[in-house]
Amino acid sequence: MNFPVLPHRDAPLFPSEAAGVAVFKQLLVDVALPGAINSEEVKEVLRQAGLVNLWFFLKFIAGATGPFHFLNTGVHKDMCDFRQSETCMRDGAKVAVFLPRGFAKTTIFTEGALAWELNRDPNQRFRIVNATIGRAARFKNVVQRVFDSNPMTTLLFPATKPLPGARRWNETEMVMSNATRLNKEASLSAGGVEGASEGDHFDVLQMDDIVGMDDVDANFNAGLSMESAIIWFAMHETLLNSRMTSRSFVVATRYGPGDVYTKICDNVRAVYGFNNNSFKIKSDGAWDVYYRHAIENGVAVNPFVITAEAYAKLLRDEPLVAAYQYANDVTISIMNEFAAHSPKRCSLQWGEKSQEYWLVRDDEEKDSNGDAPRVKLSECTICVSCDWAGSDHRKSIRTSRSSIGMWAKDSENRVYRFDQNVGYYAMPDVIDRIFALHVKWAGYSTATLLEANAMQKGIYDMVVADQTDRGIFMNIRKRNAVGNKVVRIRTTIGTYLHKGLLYLTDATSLEFNEERLAFPSPRLDVLDESEKALTWLTTPEGEKDRQRHQNNMDDSMLGCINTGSDAEEQSYGFDY
Repeated sequence: MNFPVLPHRDAPLFPSEAAGVAVFKQLLVDVALPGAINSEEVKEVLRQAGLVNLWFFLKFIAGATGPFHFLNTGVHKDMCDFRQSETCMRDGAKVAVFLPRGFAKTTIFTEGALAWELNRDPNQRFRIVNATIGRAARFKNVVQRVFDSNPMTTLLFPATKPLPGARRWNETEMVMSNATRLNKEASLSAGGVEGASEGDHFDVLQMDDIVGMDDVDANFNAGLSMESAIIWFAMHETLLNSRMTSRSFVVATRYGPGDVYTKICDNVRAVYGFNNNSFKIKSDGAWDVYYRHAIENGVAVNPFVITAEAYAKLLRDEPLVAAYQYANDVTISIMNEFAAHSPKRCSLQWGEKSQEYWLVRDDEEKDSNGDAPRVKLSECTICVSCDWAGSDHRKSIRTSRSSIGMWAKDSENRVYRFDQNVGYYAMPDVIDRIFALHVKWAGYSTATLLEANAMQKGIYDMVVADQTDRGIFMNIRKRNAVGNKVVRIRTTIGTYLHKGLLYLTDATSLEFNEERLAFPSPRLDVLDESEKALTWLTTPEGEKDRQRHQNNMDDSMLGCINTGSDAEEQSYGFDY
């Protein structure tokens, strides 16, 4: 495990991350030993480690009594590492953090980070702002408890413990007991979205959920109070001590397209954490954004909060809650043309008796035997459809967002998306995933649809050549995009949705529904890939067709017999 280091004058053991690697490694061993904390040597290393690393300070020191002990080494450590990075600590930093509900964004970025910074430098002046002053005060109280009630902080940093009867250590404000500079403003104070702090100026303005559910209506449209918050936010820099050196932080969850954070998202310099391409990146942008989606590349980032399956269900049942509160993506709207027609649900099940796969339509009425309607996968037309779309704003220089889907079509023109690989993959990985999906469904898939336009021609040729090297032949068909993408998707997918003929499994519904609810938007990778499949798939012959052919054949044979009988009567049916 790597521990980034933000050097501190009182932590000579950690002059840099490289120098601190061995120290942190040994420290993790030491703190696990019984009675290790009684060693003066271990206590000194602990103290210095807490000064230079935020995650370590919260987990092993503030976590002794505060709400930080549950922090994990995955997403929570990544959040801590970002908060102590140059992006957040540089003079004049303007940083917005957009995280799903339950990801501990307030715990880490507001309560934890401010406690850590005050421990490093007690002379700073912080202000927490929330939609309500009462909630901001509760955040402040958590920071106070780190210093006045935590035995580990008292043990390692005794100078931070407030003196008995300290006048400026109360429900309204807190002044660090070891501050060496007397300021008019407190070390930490709390306020609501209002002008009550006029006249005070702060080194750090920490804005945490400055709007809430009371600021939007049932459809998440902005109300009058949202407009007031927007006006307040436009003036927030007047509360800074210096526009050049003071820092502004916004910790938030999105509430809709017209919320107060829209101004930030339209003026972004860089995106950290996970980039879903929903931010407008500008070379002269003012804000750095740390963003995480509940589900990234099909994997739950923090499954203790929400799993991929739970998010897919939420996206289906409460799309706006899923989009705004867990994806922080306000490009998703129920007002678009696809919103009124949701895909139906299906599942892919293995039949032990028949020894083959069935596509089961889960949201339709069951038959007299209590069975859900179903169709054999082997009786469908099936293809692999690919869209290896690139982007100017990718997760990294080596990756692009790609969509590879498995589609089936039955004799009643119903289409099913039953497997997929969707995410940010390096191009060699994309090619591997195409072959892997074909191999997984060998014997079912009848073709693999690839684009061969412009720059994609070289990749297409590479996949074709790879067939010989791998000994895997996929019946590759060119499906070059023709015409306007939005029009093609609207015409093809819109028709299937309107007629209720499109089915998704829970495993394939997440990305499809996100793009469906945002249509038309700049992100159409999954829908574009889906359109290719739906226009290529042919309708297979079903039982009704076979019965009709049989009936026609029987009628034809009967006609021939009848015709022959009449002719015989005409030829031989005379009197002698």
